[in-house]
Amino acid sequence: MGLSPVPPLGPIQKLRLAWTIWYASRLRDWRELEQISVAEWLARHSGRKTFEQIWLPLLKAKLGDTWQRTSAAFIWATIQRMYAARHTGHKQEMFGYLYGGYSRMLAVFRRRLEELGSKHEPAAEWKASSATKERSTLNRSHKNASRSTAS
Repeated sequence: MGLSPVPPLGPIQKLRLAWTIWYASRLRDWRELEQISVAEWLARHSGRKTFEQIWLPLLKAKLGDTWQRTSAAFIWATIQRMYAARHTGHKQEMFGYLYGGYSRMLAVFRRRLEELGSKHEPAAEWKASSATKERSTLNRSHKNASRSTAS
């Protein structure tokens, strides 16, 4: 099962962790999980200690501060994806880790795009300028439509 290298957990906590993963892999209807926080669901099934030592660091690493507003459907989907990867294709897990995380990859993309002549516009400015452009386009369209119906 591959759970023996989890040092901070005792045998009961390891069993509860295994149970949580197995149980989530067998759930077919995720809709109920939308109503339960991921923290509540994981603590209920894995136990408080396992949640704090295993799940919480993973949730924070993956979701940042939004983990507190995340439903249990997130962990269900993650476990479903892991099981699907293991049980399809070559029957081997095909996962990797990007050292430095996605921000490192995105920085490389950004540099390459800038080398190719692309201009970087921060998201906040883009949203504001896009909304302004969209409003002015809509206003022009509305004025043109009003003129054509008035003629």
